[in-house]
Amino acid sequence: MGHHGGPCLFNPCRHGDRWSLPVARWTDSGNEANSRESREGAPVTHTVLLVEDSNTIRHILKIYLMKLKLDFLDADRAERGLELLQTHPVHLVIADVNMPGGMDGLEFVRRVRASAREPMRQLPIVLLTGGKAPDLEARGLQAGASEFVRKPVSIDALASVVRRQLGLPAGVELVA
Repeated sequence: MGHHGGPCLFNPCRHGDRWSLPVARWTDSGNEANSRESREGAPVTHTVLLVEDSNTIRHILKIYLMKLKLDFLDADRAERGLELLQTHPVHLVIADVNMPGGMDGLEFVRRVRASAREPMRQLPIVLLTGGKAPDLEARGLQAGASEFVRKPVSIDALASVVRRQLGLPAGVELVA
């Protein structure tokens, strides 16, 4: 817990590759997807897969989005992201364009879109990039990305994209 009884931003609960940041729940009674509850009565949350080689950037993204009541899965490379998509239900992917190893973010998107599983092919994918190439966004959209967010990441831009892609209501301040 934080020093005022809230969640500690710098020490979220970690369970394997899944991170949960306990935060206040907010609902929108007019939006069935956001007011659903599981059979146990717990709120149904959205899971976001973060595919980013930088631990620091993944952590910052979680902090930026913590008030949206999301669960997170972490992958430090595209190959690991594909593995997690095969074994975990995910509602949104946020992936870096430039990653080390054999697969960059654009190829990751192409492979997700080529999946034999329909839910994977329809999964919203937001690409993060600090790249300056003028055709980068067009190449990403052509590969099948849903949207782009430029680095350095703005909390407002990121939250707007995530809300839009997940169908979450606006109106909650993300910074206290």
